[in-house]
Amino acid sequence: MNTEADLHDNLFGIPYVAPEIIKTYKAKLKQDNYTKYSDVYSLGVLLWQISSGKPPFEDRDNNMLYLAIMSGDREKRISGTPDRYYNLYNQCWNEEPEARPTLEYIYDTLEKFLKKDYEKGKVDDSDNNNEGELILFLQIIKLSLLCKMIVYK
Repeated sequence: MNTEADLHDNLFGIPYVAPEIIKTYKAKLKQDNYTKYSDVYSLGVLLWQISSGKPPFEDRDNNMLYLAIMSGDREKRISGTPDRYYNLYNQCWNEEPEARPTLEYIYDTLEKFLKKDYEKGKVDDSDNNNEGELILFLQIIKLSLLCKMIVYK
């Protein structure tokens, strides 16, 4: 039994698990496929969740979800999601783990998004601003990425 995979599934849920991890787990291989690439896949799911405001694949049964993820099924783009944000999380879901962006690239890209929005005056600190909440979430992700980059070095 792969307790690390069980722990990951229970803490984060199957929607966040990269296809290569599911394949290894389903094949009952003893190797550990949790890598920075699988972390990037999971981060892409989290970025999608931030833009959608709901959990990924919330209407799917776990057994069917395993098959769907392994066959390349991903959450659909939410209407109103900026192209640059969609492109970023979509890159994180690349079928080839090595083709996924690096944590540094994601960090730098989020930094550019935030900087452009501040420069354009899009972000308003008022209490009734959903964009302000999005900015806060993205700042938290940037901080998490910075910590993760330190761990991987």
